[in-house]
Amino acid sequence: MQRRNLLKWLSAALGTACASVVAVPGVKYLLATVQRDGGEAVAPQRVARLNDLPVGEPVEAAVTGRRRDAWSIYPEEAVGRVWLIRRSDDDAADPQVDAYSSVCPHLRCAVSLEPSKQGFICPCHRGRFGLEGERLKTDGQRNPANRGLDSLPVQIVDVDGDAWVEVTWQEFEPGISAKKTLS
Repeated sequence: MQRRNLLKWLSAALGTACASVVAVPGVKYLLATVQRDGGEAVAPQRVARLNDLPVGEPVEAAVTGRRRDAWSIYPEEAVGRVWLIRRSDDDAADPQVDAYSSVCPHLRCAVSLEPSKQGFICPCHRGRFGLEGERLKTDGQRNPANRGLDSLPVQIVDVDGDAWVEVTWQEFEPGISAKKTLS
C-alpha cells in the first residue's frame, strides 16, 4: 500500500469518528423531545375535602402532580381540572363522589358550569352535558361531542380523621366516540 492511500484511509477514518462523536448525541437530543416517559404509574391525587363538597352541586378542583416536558420535570404543578359532584349526604356510610374531566371530549376545550348549575357547557362549540356527564341536545341541534364527559376514578380516603377525595387523573383522546386514554 502506498503512503498516499494510507493517509487517505486514515483521514477518512478520523473524519468518520469525529462526525459520529457529534452525530450520536445530536440524534439522542432530538429523539428525546418526541419520546414519552411511559414508565410512570398514574397515582391518585388528593383534590378536596369531602366536607367542602355540597351534595348535588358541582365543584371544580385542580389536580396537581408531576409533569414532564421534553427536558424539564415539574414536581408539583396543576396537570388538570375536574368537576366533583357529591351524590350522598353526611349520613351515608359510604359517601359517593363522581369526578368528570373538565376537558371537552370534542376538541379539548375547558368545560364550564352552566349559569343555572343544571349542567355543563363547552364554550367552543356549545356542547352541553348533564350533571351525570351525559351528552345533551344543544338548542335543538346535534351536540358536537361524540361522547359524554369523561369520568375519572375516585376514592375517599381518611387522613387523620378527615375524609379526602382522591382522583386518578387521566387524559383521553378527543373526537372519538369511545373513551380511550392517551398514552
